[in-house]
Amino acid sequence: MNSLFKLDINEKNPICNKYYDCNKNCIHPTPGKVFLKHTNNNLIKNQINLTTPPYTQTFNQPIASVTIDTACFCKPKLLINFVGILTTTTKSFLVLTNTFTLFKTCKDSKILQPVATYNFNVINTVASFPNSQTIKFDYSPCDDPCEDCCSYILEFTRVSSIFAGSSGSITINGAFSVLGVDSSS
Repeated sequence: MNSLFKLDINEKNPICNKYYDCNKNCIHPTPGKVFLKHTNNNLIKNQINLTTPPYTQTFNQPIASVTIDTACFCKPKLLINFVGILTTTTKSFLVLTNTFTLFKTCKDSKILQPVATYNFNVINTVASFPNSQTIKFDYSPCDDPCEDCCSYILEFTRVSSIFAGSSGSITINGAFSVLGVDSSS
């Protein structure tokens, strides 16, 4: 007899119950290969000066990077994640657009390939008072073949405003991580 039945291991907590075959062998899916790479630190502090048109300042400053190796995975799936706090302090009312770019470079190539761009708007309503905002974005390469060894680099690309500018500072703190799973099983 090869049918399944539910064996009540813990009648008070049905979440703990598992499915067993008739020989009382546990039959969940076997876990696959998984890895997590992570970096966490005070990332950057930049001075901004948006006092002359076009009210844009370019930084192209790397914030964080992580290198992964999926050579032992048959069908790797990745989730790249950044969670941080963006703090701006300006000397006057200002609406800012902060642009971040995620780049990828693989194997021996030194060419940075942009894979995603993220914009975060910040409104500073009180002069000389820090304004903090949580920023978060995820990137999961869909049809992009994952090569054996790749680095993902997050850059603070630029800050801009559509209004007459001001000066101040931008600080970014956060965590940058890559979760990889082998989806071959």
